[in-house]
Amino acid sequence: KFYTEYLSSVHQVDPEKNEYRRIMYELEFNFVHSYAQCTNVLDVGCSGGNFLDFFHAHGYKCFGVEFGEEAAAEAAKKYTLWVGDFTDLDFGRTFDLILFRGVIEHIPYPKKYLEKAAALLNETGLIFITSTPNSKALCCALFKEKWNQHEPEAHLMHFRADHFDKWFDA
Repeated sequence: KFYTEYLSSVHQVDPEKNEYRRIMYELEFNFVHSYAQCTNVLDVGCSGGNFLDFFHAHGYKCFGVEFGEEAAAEAAKKYTLWVGDFTDLDFGRTFDLILFRGVIEHIPYPKKYLEKAAALLNETGLIFITSTPNSKALCCALFKEKWNQHEPEAHLMHFRADHFDKWFDA
């Protein structure tokens, strides 16, 4: 229910924040693009597909997964899209790059998502996790319960970098 109209009621409401988000997308794309020598990308939790737009503009074949129906309808105008819980979907293909941008903290069982993503990668594929709150961040320690990333209705999990190190080593 929380994500039913998330795109229009939260994600895209503030034009100034949208411009900051666009800049972040560009910076993150440039970073990923410098490492990822690939042709196709799957964005898990792609919202309206705006992050994928940067990949598409550089010749990547773009795919998305979105849980919220409103956001999925928007992204589906541009990209091949699967709607629903990522772990329940059948993709019928593999990917060179799987993105989790600002999404892994919203998931009740993130390890299942990472296991599914690993199973969907091509032999030399990459998983890119970004824009995820770091519970070891100075702001988390400083502001404690007033940290703006403590959003109980949305951010179900809090991570540190070593969580991912352990999961990917297993």
